Amino acid sequence: MERTVTALKSWLNNKKMLLAGLPALVGLLPMPGGAIFSAPLVASIDGSGELDARQRVAINYWFRHIWEYWWPLYPAVILAIRYSELPTAIFLLIQIPFTFAAAIGGYFFILKKVKRESFGNSENGKLESAAFLSALGPIAILVFISVLGSAVLPKIGLTGALSSLLSMLIGLIIAIAVVFYGNTSAWIPSLSMLKKTSTWQMVILVISILTFSATIKAPLDMAGTTIVTIMRDEFINAGIPLIAVIMLIPFISGLGTGIPFGFVSASFPVVFALLG
Repeated sequence: MERTVTALKSWLNNKKMLLAGLPALVGLLPMPGGAIFSAPLVASIDGSGELDARQRVAINYWFRHIWEYWWPLYPAVILAIRYSELPTAIFLLIQIPFTFAAAIGGYFFILKKVKRESFGNSENGKLESAAFLSALGPIAILVFISVLGSAVLPKIGLTGALSSLLSMLIGLIIAIAVVFYGNTSAWIPSLSMLKKTSTWQMVILVISILTFSATIKAPLDMAGTTIVTIMRDEFINAGIPLIAVIMLIPFISGLGTGIPFGFVSASFPVVFALLG
């Protein structure tokens, strides 16, 4: 990632592009505490000290998260694909416009007032391809295989969430192999993630979420009544429009959890079950 960032900084000679581009680049690789990595990058671009702390925070936060609507490396997106049972390619096409909207909104509301500034670096205009693709190459491979697999696998009988998750798994295996090719010394340190409590907490959380989803959709009687159908009937009897319920459940979950993974896991099983 550091090699990719360095290559991007030497290539671009536009302050606004770099202020938005570097956090966005870090956002392609979701990580706990990603702001710690990207915040110094934003500060280093603002060498003249034009921006105050609030502006730097806004730029860093906003552009690092413009991918969260569809980027398949985010756990929340993987779960959303699983719950929607849409092919990955279709899911991405539906969600990608939100990233464009977020980027445009970020420009007009955050970046527009930033002064244009050139860095005068003699290396500007030269892109070191190998360094630039250090992080982006494996990511591109993963996304390409995920989309391709979700389009091809249904033709051989694997449909819905199965084709999307299987193609993503294949893409991950190949991308990981590419990352470690020529960097075998990083293999053992990377395995230390298996010793971290947070890794196993995430595994337990996913299992719990899928159990919750199965429970609310399980039939309670011979007529096929489920907890969700009972909820739906109660909302209708109370005069609450179903569309309002479908909007409010994720909204309240988002307020309560504060992270995409949290509100997707808490609300999407109910939302998709209500949609039928």
